[in-house]
Amino acid sequence: MADVQKLADAAEVIVQGYAFIDRGEGVTVINLHKPDHAAYFYNNELVETN
Repeated sequence: MADVQKLADAAEVIVQGYAFIDRGEGVTVINLHKPDHAAYFYNNELVETN
């Protein structure tokens, strides 16, 4: 399981329990209540999710 504190510290902003992490040209969004659930957005499109 992911370390929620490290994810929260890496986030640019947290909104309603979702951490938004800047990845250069893309953004990763992670649900901090269920850190195994994440999505990656690149060029305003959803590229990957689990």
